[in-house]
Amino acid sequence: MPRKYELTWDKTAKRWIKTIEGKKHYFEKAQRKTDHDAYLKSLDAYRELVGLTRSRAVQIKTSKRRAKSGSYKY
Repeated sequence: MPRKYELTWDKTAKRWIKTIEGKKHYFEKAQRKTDHDAYLKSLDAYRELVGLTRSRAVQIKTSKRRAKSGSYKY
């Protein structure tokens, strides 16, 4: 049964990577894909990165948001 990973293993660079909005982000380097400690460190770094990215996106969206009118229009 295959394992599900949130990150992708780059065999040539021996690093965990994640592509976000067309840009590759490289994380922890490891000797092999089965190095669980390196994967967990990479996963923590990825989640921290996504948390920062999402909060910035929310700030941008809320600052440009228009006020809604009270009446519904088709």
